[in-house]
Amino acid sequence: MLLASLGVGGAKIDLVLEQEEVRMGETITGEIHLKGGDVDQSIRGFSVDFCVESQLAGIEIKECVCSIPVTDEAITLKAGEERTYPFSFTCPEFLPFSYNLDKGGIWSFDDTQQQVTNTKFYFKTNLDIALAKDVKDRDTINVLPAGIVKNFLEACWRLGFFLRGESYWGERYGKAQSFHLVPRGWMRGKFDEIKFVYIPSRTKSEMEVGFEVDRSTTGIKGVLYDKLDMDEVKGGHIFSKEDLATVEKAEETIKYFILEKAKKLKGVNLY
Repeated sequence: MLLASLGVGGAKIDLVLEQEEVRMGETITGEIHLKGGDVDQSIRGFSVDFCVESQLAGIEIKECVCSIPVTDEAITLKAGEERTYPFSFTCPEFLPFSYNLDKGGIWSFDDTQQQVTNTKFYFKTNLDIALAKDVKDRDTINVLPAGIVKNFLEACWRLGFFLRGESYWGERYGKAQSFHLVPRGWMRGKFDEIKFVYIPSRTKSEMEVGFEVDRSTTGIKGVLYDKLDMDEVKGGHIFSKEDLATVEKAEETIKYFILEKAKKLKGVNLY
């Protein structure tokens, strides 16, 4: 009994999901498997936390998005006994997106060149055991974009950009998400990367972004361009819901937007 109270030979809990990814606003289902250990134990209930973590300039971001109560029923779990509980969760909308190569293809067109996001979502299952060490289980899941953010990102992939870096800033820093895109087809060699930052919770009717278009320059001209800030263009822009109504419309809108901003980079020949 002492070992079980320390978590050795005690009850186990395992959340088994039917999908490895979920799109914002949609529902994911699965089962929670509970298995007794070497001795009978009193279970006071268990719940599942839906969490997000990321890295921002070396700062670790960890937040609980929401808690999902499964049961607060007190039970005595017999040694070796197995129980199964249904699990269902509707993913909130307007979250930062996440992408993990281990989970397979998502919404990119060429997974081999995509980088994983710093941002990761996971379910943390908590088993509350009386007079013993609580048991936890962690299951990572991709959270796919929806609505105009989905259209924006898919349009960027279609234009030949791939993801170089990403961070979710967390509640402390305004719940923004930033991501860097690098051209590999159209606009390749014209500039090095374009950075976007936006607030996911504010994308219901429009997508307001901060942006920075960068171009690496070398030599004496490079030093001059850098000193005069002629190797970058930055600012803010609002993409309306109509601008991003479909992937095709978003592609057209973003292409025009990038062409207009890239014109301001010194020494860039767009044609």
